[in-house]
Amino acid sequence: MPHASAPPLSLAGPALPPSLPFVKLPLLPTAAALSLAAAASHAASIGFVGSVENSSVNEWRTATTPKPLDIDGDNIFGSFGAVHWTVAGLNEFPAASASPGWHYAGETTFGQYRNPDYAIIDNPVTPGTDITAGIGAVQFPGTFTFEMTGTPETYAGRTLRIGIMADILGPGEWAADSGKSYSLSQISGGTSDSGPITLRAGAPGNGQPELYFFDITGVNPGDVFRITAFPNLVGFPGYIGPVTWDLSSPIPEPSTSFLAAAAASSILLRRRRP
Repeated sequence: MPHASAPPLSLAGPALPPSLPFVKLPLLPTAAALSLAAAASHAASIGFVGSVENSSVNEWRTATTPKPLDIDGDNIFGSFGAVHWTVAGLNEFPAASASPGWHYAGETTFGQYRNPDYAIIDNPVTPGTDITAGIGAVQFPGTFTFEMTGTPETYAGRTLRIGIMADILGPGEWAADSGKSYSLSQISGGTSDSGPITLRAGAPGNGQPELYFFDITGVNPGDVFRITAFPNLVGFPGYIGPVTWDLSSPIPEPSTSFLAAAAASSILLRRRRP
């Protein structure tokens, strides 16, 4: 993940005999239409889940701290991948990699910053230690674009949950950090878009970091998504804090569930026979 230090995306058939009525047959779908339909059926779907604003955000990498919206249940935000601006990109791989994770595809930003008075959070590189939070995608608006890597099996039957940290600036910027919003959209492989999600109901920051969570279903390797950080109306740019990726457990295939239910019913019937 590149980063830069900065200062403190019809076929007509033969004619029918006159005595027979003409019946217009429906056209068979073309290969192009079938391809578009298949693509639509596999396009991802994005939805906003909710947010967390408490010490579990500061302790995002501490497994002993309960995590209310951690989709994989291991009490660590960012088990599948994470970005801590100017510090590290966890589980980051080259584009089109078969390794499960994500690929940095670019930013719209003035730079990446991590100031001494920013919020204190867990250091993702050195467990058990703290570090100041960093920000990226600082612009009017700022954007962060990424590609999901892996294989189809990586995402089959799973939900990908993305968390975006906010309200990590120093006290001198809390008042100006108001009227902000985030959105998550798909820019390659589909067109799903969460629409803008307002942060803190438009209120100023208070120094207690928050995480805003978005769920994506139907992810395919190679899909590209973009986080947009919208500025406010008084000239304060958008930005994003650390980003987390987590995967849910796979949902059993319907055929598997059906076979399990049928087997259970068969056992019950056998037990009821005299």
